[in-house]
Amino acid sequence: MTPAPAARTSSRRMAAPSPAPGQPASARLPRFRNPGGPAGFPNRRHRESSPRGAGTPATRHTGARRWLHDDSGNAAVELAPVALILLLFLGLLIAAGRITVTRMAVNDAARDAARQASIARTPGDAQAAAVRSADAALRADGLDCTPAVSVDTGGFAVPVGGSAQVTATVTCDVRLSDLTAVPGMPGSRSLTATFTSPLDPYRAR
Repeated sequence: MTPAPAARTSSRRMAAPSPAPGQPASARLPRFRNPGGPAGFPNRRHRESSPRGAGTPATRHTGARRWLHDDSGNAAVELAPVALILLLFLGLLIAAGRITVTRMAVNDAARDAARQASIARTPGDAQAAAVRSADAALRADGLDCTPAVSVDTGGFAVPVGGSAQVTATVTCDVRLSDLTAVPGMPGSRSLTATFTSPLDPYRAR
C-alpha cells in the first residue's frame, strides 16, 4: 500500500482577505492598536496622553533647584536677627557667671581677712594680716584682682574683758570690657563684701 504524500508547506504568505463588496481597498490592511496612541499608528506616541503643564522629571527638578537658590538669600536675612539675639544672650550669660563667681570669691576673702585681723596684737598688724589674707584668697580662686581692703580696728581700744570686734571690707573690680557683644555693658563692675569677726575679750591688746 503506497503511503499518502506529506503535505507541502507553502512558503508564500497567506493572501490578505478580499474586501467585501462596497468596502474600499484600504480595508484589507491590518489595523494595529497602540495603547499609547490612536489606532493604526503603532510608531507614533499620543501627544495628549499626559496632561499639559505636568512637565518631565528633569523640568520639575530644575524648578525645585531654582526655588531653593532664590530662597537662600531670604533665609540668610531671616537668620541674622536670630544670631544677634543668641550673641546677646551668650554675652549676658558670661557676664552673669563672671559676676557671680567674683562675688563668692570676694565674700570668702572678706571672711578670711576679718578672721586674720581678729587674732592680731595691734591695729597695724591687723590691717597687714587682712590685706595678705584677702589677696591670697582671691588668687586661690583664680581671680586677677588687686583687692582694696579696709579694716575697722576700733575694737582694739576696748579694755580687756570687754566685748569687741573687728570688721574687714574687701572690694574687687570685675573686668567686663571684653564682652563687646552686649550693648551698654560697662567696662568693669565693683563688688564689695564685709565680714565681722569678734576679738578675744581676755587677750591682751
